[in-house]
Amino acid sequence: MTQNSEPANAGFEGFEVIDTYTLKDALEDLKKIGPQDVLALIKIDLSRNPTRMQCALLPLDALKKAIARPIKRSHRAAGAATL
Repeated sequence: MTQNSEPANAGFEGFEVIDTYTLKDALEDLKKIGPQDVLALIKIDLSRNPTRMQCALLPLDALKKAIARPIKRSHRAAGAATL
C-alpha cells in the first residue's frame, strides 16, 4: 500500500456517492419548477405579451431539456477533481 493510493481513492469514491445522491435530489427539485414559478420570480405580468412570455420561459425550457438527458460522467472528468 502506497501512501497516496487507497485512502485517497476511498475518500474520492465516498464523495462520488454523496455527490450523486445530492445531484439526484437537486434534479428532483428542479423537475418540479414550472412556468408559474418562473413568472412569480420575475414579478412581471406577461399575460398580454406572448412573445415576452416565451422569452421569459426559455431558460426553463432549456433546463427541462437538460434534465431529460442522462448524465454522463467521464473517467477523465472524475479524475480531474483529485488533482
